[in-house]
This record gives sequence, structure tokens and C-alpha cells, in this order.
Amino acid sequence: MSLATIIGICGAAVNMVCYVPQLYKLYSTKEGKDVSAKSYMLFACNTLLLLIYSSLKDEPIFIVTSATSLTQNILVLYLKHKYDSANNNASPQEENV
Repeated sequence: MSLATIIGICGAAVNMVCYVPQLYKLYSTKEGKDVSAKSYMLFACNTLLLLIYSSLKDEPIFIVTSATSLTQNILVLYLKHKYDSANNNASPQEENV
């Protein structure tokens, strides 16, 4: 295995876990107000383009990494939308309890 492959695998591994803290925070706090939807939409577009590129180049490590990252991006955006909607629909009485 070449040094370039090892570095690529290490980078892919870090990339695949970098969204876990944000997902955990969103899920545990049920709050999405501090998450920038625009940033995550840009990340998702970037990741989609990288997924297409790595598929065309037949790079399995980067296909898996891009697919995982795209899934995590979409999940962050979904949870943000879900919790923002739920918190906006809560009545003021419920927020004070």
C-alpha cells in the first residue's frame, strides 16, 4: 500500500467522523438554531460533486467517503429543519415549563 493511499484512507476516516459531534449535539439538545443551513447546503453540494467526480474516476475510498459525508450533511439539514419547526410551533407556555 502506497503512502498516498494511506494518507487518503486517513483523510477519509477523519472526514467520515467530522460531522458526528454536530449530529450528536443536534439530537441531544433538539435545537437547530445555531446550525447554519446555508453552510450545510454548500457542504452537501460540494460533497455531491466530489461523489460524482470520485465515481467517474472509480476511486472507491472517496466514493464511500463522499457518500457518507453527503448522508451526514443531509441528516444535519433534516434535524435542523425538524427541530427548528418543532421549536417554532411550541407555544410560549410550553417554553416556560
